[in-house]
Amino acid sequence: MRTTVSGPHLFHVSRSVSTAEETLFWLALRMVPGLGTLGTLKLLGKLKSTQAIFRASASELEAAGLSASQARNIASGYSFDDAVDQQQRVMSAGVRLTTIHDEHYPQRLREIFDPPLLLFTLGRPELLASHSIAVVGTRRPTPYGIAASERLSADLAKAGLTSSAGWLAGSTPRLTGQR
Repeated sequence: MRTTVSGPHLFHVSRSVSTAEETLFWLALRMVPGLGTLGTLKLLGKLKSTQAIFRASASELEAAGLSASQARNIASGYSFDDAVDQQQRVMSAGVRLTTIHDEHYPQRLREIFDPPLLLFTLGRPELLASHSIAVVGTRRPTPYGIAASERLSADLAKAGLTSSAGWLAGSTPRLTGQR
């Protein structure tokens, strides 16, 4: 059973382009095992900012509703250290991290029940607001599946649609027609 977050929706705030430091805190939260969007929202509702979450002690985090293991994970700094490494790898690959508070985050995506808190984007972030099609695939695509996805994505892009995909570990950007 899903829980709901009471109070004002945290995504309806004034937005600007996120700084690298702000994005790092969001990335670190995303890397906490089992926390997820709704858990993060509950935590933000109590501690008010991503920075405050990482300044809190394990007992403060538990009092805010986290499990003991999640609280220890955050308080230990392990997810933050991992996030620093991940952010460096992502930035060196030319990928932009777009937080849910960033002005480039798609408004319609922000309005769904369980929106991703962080998007990994390649290309032009302003296209996130345009008409688009999502390409969903598998970690182990067949040669036919790769060829069909590449052709379909390329044809849709020529027709003016933005192609997007949720890249899983093991998947590649070629499935959206990117090279």
